[in-house]
Amino acid sequence: MAADVAVCNLALTALGHEAVSSLDERSKAAGLCRLHLATARRELLEAHNWAFATAVADLAQLASPPPSHWALAYRRPPDCLKARALQDGAPFEAAGDMIFTDREKARLTYTRDVHEAALFPPSFVRALSFLLASLLAVPLMQSQRLERSMTERCAALLEAAREADADQGAPAGDEHVAWVEARR
Repeated sequence: MAADVAVCNLALTALGHEAVSSLDERSKAAGLCRLHLATARRELLEAHNWAFATAVADLAQLASPPPSHWALAYRRPPDCLKARALQDGAPFEAAGDMIFTDREKARLTYTRDVHEAALFPPSFVRALSFLLASLLAVPLMQSQRLERSMTERCAALLEAAREADADQGAPAGDEHVAWVEARR
């Protein structure tokens, strides 16, 4: 909860507004933060296949029949915000709390709905704070100019966060290609 307050305070101070001490306080700023934070978080999580929010799960098959063009129906994981892919790139359709496919023993890669702001990388936090600031600008500060400015800043920070996220992991080792080996 303290991390949520920190995200909200980054948004509020970007707008030139005073910080809040708690999201439970009885202020317009805290109320608007409570109203918009979860939606902004989910929107940003859906915007990219974030490494910190990626999960893989074996899906539980359902007894209910799938739509006619699919062979099998599976239960969507409860923390699944966005279904990304089935193993081996098998086609699928996500609908409500179900995943339809022709693949038996389906394994889904998906974006988790991460609630704990303390788990977010700093670049994601910055982008989230400016997305939240864009949502607060008009109702809190009565400024469409601030809203546009915060939206533009969010877009730039989101791109930087995507790049930082994509830059994670170990680089691939030197592949041994026959013609390269022959030249050595």
